[in-house]
Amino acid sequence: RNYWEQAFIDLEPLIPFTDQVQVRFQICDLNLPSLLEAAVDDFRLESYTPSSTGAPDWQPQAGPLALLARSHPNPWQPAGGEAQVAFTLARRTALSLAVYDLAGRAVRHLAAGEYPAGAHRLGWDGKDDAGRAVSAGVYFLRLAAGGETSAQRLVLLR
Repeated sequence: RNYWEQAFIDLEPLIPFTDQVQVRFQICDLNLPSLLEAAVDDFRLESYTPSSTGAPDWQPQAGPLALLARSHPNPWQPAGGEAQVAFTLARRTALSLAVYDLAGRAVRHLAAGEYPAGAHRLGWDGKDDAGRAVSAGVYFLRLAAGGETSAQRLVLLR
């Protein structure tokens, strides 16, 4: 992503709060060969006490539920093995992951159903749902989860 995005992470369910808290930022590329860049700006820790006045409590804006990483290798030749498709989920959710051609037709459904939070990796062998090899060209990987959609382009060579 080439833009700033505000994120709120509620740490209270994850760690016990004391008067000393250490925070470490870590970026992960899901073991794909890629250039990683990240920046953190205006980092702050805040305590929050729910309102006792009956006024509605403030609700944080959540970050993305699902992120689809670039497939690897790309461009890709099926003779060299499967294309690796990696994605990360912020929480357990139902999802669908499919490969589409340039006309928008689904050619292969790679995943459907509930997946746990965390990093996941699937392979695509260059075949359609019927097991036939698809032709060389540009394809799109589309991940849909929790009302959000993420897509990446994949070039298949023969």
